[in-house]
Amino acid sequence: MSGALPTGTITFLLTDVEGSTMGWEADRAAMAAAIVRHYEILDGAVRARGGVRPVEQGEGDSVVAVFATASDAVRAAVDIQRALAAESWPEGVPRLAVRMALHTGDAQLRDAGNYMGRAVIRAARLRAIGHGGQILCSGATADIVGEDLPEAICLVELGAHRLKDLSRPEHVFQVAHPGLRREFPPLRSLDAVPNNLPVHLTSFIGREAELAEVAQLAVRHRLVTLTGSGGAGKTRLAARVAAELAATHADGAWWVELAPLTDPDLVTETLLGVLQVADAPGSSALQRLTAHLASRDLLVVLDNCEHLSRRALPSARPSCAAARVSGCWPPAGKPSAWAGRSRGRSRRCACPTARTSRRPNR
Repeated sequence: MSGALPTGTITFLLTDVEGSTMGWEADRAAMAAAIVRHYEILDGAVRARGGVRPVEQGEGDSVVAVFATASDAVRAAVDIQRALAAESWPEGVPRLAVRMALHTGDAQLRDAGNYMGRAVIRAARLRAIGHGGQILCSGATADIVGEDLPEAICLVELGAHRLKDLSRPEHVFQVAHPGLRREFPPLRSLDAVPNNLPVHLTSFIGREAELAEVAQLAVRHRLVTLTGSGGAGKTRLAARVAAELAATHADGAWWVELAPLTDPDLVTETLLGVLQVADAPGSSALQRLTAHLASRDLLVVLDNCEHLSRRALPSARPSCAAARVSGCWPPAGKPSAWAGRSRGRSRRCACPTARTSRRPNR
């Protein structure tokens, strides 16, 4: 980066390498060479189109670049994808699949070398639903580019999509060019996965360590419990982790709100209602629930069950045993109800414990 980062209304270009973790694990030396060349291509295209790259910003192999005009950002994204596709990669060096997202909004600086705020967050969420080789742009960027699209470039409308942790759906477009791949799988937005996860009016910021820890626990175990004092942020953390993992479960992610219940015997019936399980004469509620889950791959979140925990546990245990994957986060305040499970420490706002029940091999 040279000079001060631009502020005001700018266009963000965010990129990352799809599947980079597997590449690093397969051949570290080859992947390192590919990543270096990928940075060279990105840096050259960004500079050529008048953009700036805050090199301090970005995680892993991701890149953030900013442009004064949306059309220059679109041109740069196309230039990068075409250059990556045309690159003669050395033998043994993997061909990288880079996904990109463009969004235009008001820029906020956290410090001299990093952006923060809603615009860059929306760009990151948009990037997350794309695929390697694909360029996505937001409705805001599409509106600004409008009729002034660079030659041979067009926008393909992909519809409105709900992005993780953002209340307003995004009208998504794909940037297309004759020299680029055009067909991709469906976007990885929440709309592509069956779910009833809650919509929040504010963005989830920070707590990366807790997010990663709870997500890892949910991958390894069938039952995960978050405990802590009121106001610690257990519900919000559970919702964010569920949104992150929803796409990994073919039958979706389901939020079960237990706060209104006063009768513990209604927990199983509430689960049946949320999952839309049909009546089956001669079968108990618990039998219907376990039968429904037995052939499904889904994630279930039980919220606010501290007042029902001792009676909710019998429903949760068979559910987790029946489903191939069923992660449950009852944000309880009574750790004794979940004794005997391994623990993962959660380190913010007195949200002390993430308890787990081991998942059998699949």
